[in-house]
Amino acid sequence: MKMDLPFKGSLRPLLGAALLILMPACDRGDAGTVALAAPLPAQPTGRGEDIKATPSAVQGCHELLLDQTIPSGRVQVALCGCGSSAELRFVHQFAGKMEVRAYPLNAQVAEAIVHSEAKLWSDHLVSVDLAQERGGRLVLGDFRDGMPVISSVPYVTADEESLVQDFRDGALYISTESKGERRLTRVEVGDDRGKFHPERVSCEWGPPAGVRHHLDLSLSTDGSVIGVSYVGFTPQKNGAVTSCSIDADRDDQESRWSSDASETRINLLAAGVDHEPDGEAESDDNRIRIRSESGRYTVTFEMNASDFCGHSSVHARSITLDPRNQVCESVESPDG
Repeated sequence: MKMDLPFKGSLRPLLGAALLILMPACDRGDAGTVALAAPLPAQPTGRGEDIKATPSAVQGCHELLLDQTIPSGRVQVALCGCGSSAELRFVHQFAGKMEVRAYPLNAQVAEAIVHSEAKLWSDHLVSVDLAQERGGRLVLGDFRDGMPVISSVPYVTADEESLVQDFRDGALYISTESKGERRLTRVEVGDDRGKFHPERVSCEWGPPAGVRHHLDLSLSTDGSVIGVSYVGFTPQKNGAVTSCSIDADRDDQESRWSSDASETRINLLAAGVDHEPDGEAESDDNRIRIRSESGRYTVTFEMNASDFCGHSSVHARSITLDPRNQVCESVESPDG
C-alpha cells in the first residue's frame, strides 16, 4: 500500500528550442484541448534570451486545472492523455527556466475521475483533488524549492461526500465527515524532502546485531490511528538480512477497520474468495489490534508470518510506542 506513485523526471528544454508535447484529448465531455497559453513577461537571462521563447508544456492537454503566477514565477497544472498514457502534469516557469513533473495515472484511476480541482495554498503548494465515487486521490505539488515535488494521498468518503481542505500553520488539513480530519505536513530532510505525508509518529528498537523493529503510525488530528506500517529486519547466519513488512491504512482497499472506546481493530484482506464482489474477504489469520492508554499506543500483530515475512524472518507480536519521545517502550516477540 504505497502512498506515492513514481513520477517522471525533469524536463529542462534549452531556451529558444522548440518544445512540443502533443497528447490526445480524452472523451470526458471536455471542450477540446488546452490552447497555447500566453508566456510569462520577459525575464532577462543575461544572454539576450527570455522565457517567451519556450512554448507551453501543457499544449495538447485536455484540461487545464491551474494557471497562476506565484512569487517565483508561473505555475500550471493540467490533465493530459488518456488510458494508460494519462498523467497529471505540473509545470513551473521561473528564472528563465522551465521544470516539468508528471504524475502518472493508471487507466482505471483516470477513467474513474468524476471531478478534478486544483487549489494554490500559500504561494507554493498546489493540491489537486481527483475525486471519484466514494473517494479519490489528492495529488500535491510543492514548488517551494523551485522544481515541483510530487506526493499523493488516497482518501475514502461516504456517498455524495466531498473532501474538505484547509491550509494553516504550514500544514494542509484534509477531512471528510465519515473519516475525520488528518494533518499533512511537509518532509524537510532526506529523500522525501518537499513531499507531504499524514502526520506520524514512529519508533525503532533492537540490538545492533539482532532483530530490529520499526513501527510507524499515522495519526488523525484527534490522535486516533489512521495508518500502520511495520518492518522487522532479521539478520541471518550467512550475513543476509530478511524482513517482514506489514502495512494498513484506513483509506486503502486492502483492510477493514473498526473501533470502539478501547481499541481499534484491523482485518487485512485475503485474495481469492469468490463470494466477495472484489474477490477478497477478511482474513481470520491476519489482524492488527491497537490500544491507546495514557497517551501510549500498543500495537498487537496477530499474523500469519508466511504472508508478510521472508524466510526465517521474525516479526514482533506487540510494540508499545510513546509518541511524546517516539521510542519503542516494549517489544514482544511471537514466542513470548
